[in-house]
Amino acid sequence: MSNSKRDLEKEKHWREVLSSWQASGLSKTRFCRERGLKLSTLCSRVSVIESRDAEQRNESVRAARKRRLANETNKSQEKRTSMEFVEAKCSNRLQRLEAPQAETERIEISTQQGLLIKLPAASISALLFAVLQALR
Repeated sequence: MSNSKRDLEKEKHWREVLSSWQASGLSKTRFCRERGLKLSTLCSRVSVIESRDAEQRNESVRAARKRRLANETNKSQEKRTSMEFVEAKCSNRLQRLEAPQAETERIEISTQQGLLIKLPAASISALLFAVLQALR
C-alpha cells in the first residue's frame, strides 16, 4: 500500500483484516499468531490506513470550510449588491425642478425597519436638481 501507487484491492483486503482484528477483541500479537500474519505487517497496515483516514478527514474538513467560506462570501456580496427600489414622495418644489431655498431644509429617508436618516437638503437637492435638469 504505497502512497505513490495505491492498490485499492489490497487496501480493501487490509481494511477487512483490520476490521476483523478490531471485532475479535484480541491483541495484535495473538490475532497475528492465530491468522499466521507477521505482527510488523499488521502494525504497518494499521499505521498506513489510519494515516489515510486522517488525511481524508482533514481534506473533508478543509473542503467543508472552503464551501462555508464561499457561501458566507456569496451571502455577504449579495447583501452589499442587492438593492430595492422604494416609493419616494417628492415635494412640489422638486416636481417643479426648483432648487432648495433654505439651508435648514432637510431630506428625510425612512426605512421599513424604522431607520430615519435626515440630510441637509441643499447639498443633495442641488445634486438631484442638476441631474434632473440634465435629463430634461
